[in-house]
Amino acid sequence: MKFNENKKKERKLKKLSRINIEENYEKVQSNVPALFWVCFSAFLVMIVFCCGVFFAKVKGSEKVLVPNVVGMQLEDALIEMQVNRLYPNITLRFSEDGVPKGTVMEQNPKADSLVKANRYVDLVISRGAEKEVVQDVVGKLYEQIESTENIIKAEPQYIINSKPAGTILAQYPRSGYKVSSPVQLMTVVSYGPEAEKAQVPDVTGMTVTDLIEEIKQSNVVFNVSAHFANENEEFGRVISQTVKPSSVVNKYSRVDVELALPKELQENNRYGIFSRTLEEYPFPVDMKLVFKASDGTETELLSFNHPGGSLTIPYILPPGATIMLLVHDSVIEKEIVG
Repeated sequence: MKFNENKKKERKLKKLSRINIEENYEKVQSNVPALFWVCFSAFLVMIVFCCGVFFAKVKGSEKVLVPNVVGMQLEDALIEMQVNRLYPNITLRFSEDGVPKGTVMEQNPKADSLVKANRYVDLVISRGAEKEVVQDVVGKLYEQIESTENIIKAEPQYIINSKPAGTILAQYPRSGYKVSSPVQLMTVVSYGPEAEKAQVPDVTGMTVTDLIEEIKQSNVVFNVSAHFANENEEFGRVISQTVKPSSVVNKYSRVDVELALPKELQENNRYGIFSRTLEEYPFPVDMKLVFKASDGTETELLSFNHPGGSLTIPYILPPGATIMLLVHDSVIEKEIVG
């Protein structure tokens, strides 16, 4: 009895197993397309990866010849690098040998080296001369000196002297001075035994504005002083001068003049004299007098040459304006109009 029951259970289990196998087989058959595409995609990814590695290896191993760019301007060197599939690694450096600014001074690897493509080449670019020393030219003839990149020979100032005509008597900047940007080399040159002459103008009766114009043009130096106008004087005009008009004097000789000034503001303007004692220059230098208004705008009053020492310039300006004295375009003195 028991034996029969066991037989029945065994047959039932076999039947169930057969059913499960058939169901699983049907499931596998239904998933075959999806499994195929998964495997195919993985294969494609592997192929693409292998190709990438292969071409990167081939490209990275390609060799190119390094061009010679030493002496070229930076723009030309960059083009040459690009043509040869190389990249620049730039360093800037001052040149001790006067190599012009922007010129390639060194390169690494050197020219004609065989290197991998798409690598960096070190380039050292000139920033120009770091310092140039002003040479001593005193005692030389003016015609013998030459301009350089940073030291430019300016027109000389001639004065009477016992030295032969054309001999340099003084210079500015001084010898040994180091410059890193262009400057003018100004010189005092012997005119020989005869001095250049100038004719003294007649400034008596001139207004302050006319006197300023005369200071611009004249080759004499006016020492301007002033007093408050009395009953018989017209304020704002030159009352007297010490040297007679039309007298012939050496250039940049001094002529004393006297102004009569008003005691009070006139139409919101103040009359005055900008007065300073400067260092004595070896020759007359370029100067400017500029005033800055309260709104910040700047206006040039006059531009003139002056040998230094006592400087006196009359003006008519509104209170609060700032007067600035420039020597060689550098501000050296300021004054606020009271």
